[in-house]
Amino acid sequence: MPSDQDLPLLKLMMKFQFYALFAIYVLGIFAGVYCATPIIGYMFSAGNFIRVIYFAWAVYGDAEKFAFSGMSAKQLNIILGVQTVLGVAILGCTYISSQNEDYQTAMTEMAAAAAGKWDEHSFYLTFIFVMHGFFSLVQIPGVLMPSFAIKNYIPVESKLPTDKGSNYVLLFVMGFQQLIILLLQVFGAVMLWYSPVIDPIALFWMFFGGVFFNVTIFSFNLIHADAYGFDRLPMIVFMILNTFVAGASFQAYFA
Repeated sequence: MPSDQDLPLLKLMMKFQFYALFAIYVLGIFAGVYCATPIIGYMFSAGNFIRVIYFAWAVYGDAEKFAFSGMSAKQLNIILGVQTVLGVAILGCTYISSQNEDYQTAMTEMAAAAAGKWDEHSFYLTFIFVMHGFFSLVQIPGVLMPSFAIKNYIPVESKLPTDKGSNYVLLFVMGFQQLIILLLQVFGAVMLWYSPVIDPIALFWMFFGGVFFNVTIFSFNLIHADAYGFDRLPMIVFMILNTFVAGASFQAYFA
C-alpha cells in the first residue's frame, strides 16, 4: 500500500490524469459533432483498446508491483470492462453507420470540404499540425519510460516517494497520463485533417489549451512547485506554448 505521506502527490497526479481523460472524451464529442467519419470513429475505438491494454499490462504485468500498489483487482476489472465495452460499442456503431448510403454520401461531401479548408486556413493548419507533432514527440519518452518523465517533472528527490507501493503507483499514473496526452495530440491532428472545418480543434485549443490546462495544471504547479518539488521551467514553457496555440486558434476561428 502507498504510504500516507505520499498520498497528496499521488492524488494530485491522479487528478491530472483524470483532467487528461476528460479532455480526450470532450474531443470525442467534438469529433461526433464536426467530423464523424468512419476513420475517426475507429480511431477513438482503438484509443479505448489501447488504454485498456496499457492499463492491464502496467497493472497486471508484474505481480509484485500489483501487490505493493494496493490497488483493488475488482475495481480495476470493472474499469477495464467498461472501457472495453465502450470501445466495442464505438466500433460497432461506426461500422453500422458506414454501411448507410446517405452517410456515405455525406462523408464524400465532408471529404471535399476537408480538402477545401486549406484554401482559407493553410497557415493555421500547418502550424497546428507542427505543434501537435511536437507535443506528440515530447510525450513518447514518458510513455516508454515513466521514470524519465517523473525525474524531469519532479527533480527534487526529497519530494519523490521512497515507499515501494507509492513509487509503483506514481510510475503507473505518470505513464498512463503521458499515454492519454499522446493520444490526445494524435487524435486531434487526425481530426483536423478529416474535419471539413477548423472549428473542433480551434475550440478545443481555446478552451483546454488557453484556459483549462493553464489554470488547473500549469498555474497550480507553478504556485505549489516548492511544496511538491515541481520544476517550474517546463511548466512555464508549456504554458506559453499552450497559450500561443490557443491565441492562434482564436485568431483563426474568429477571423
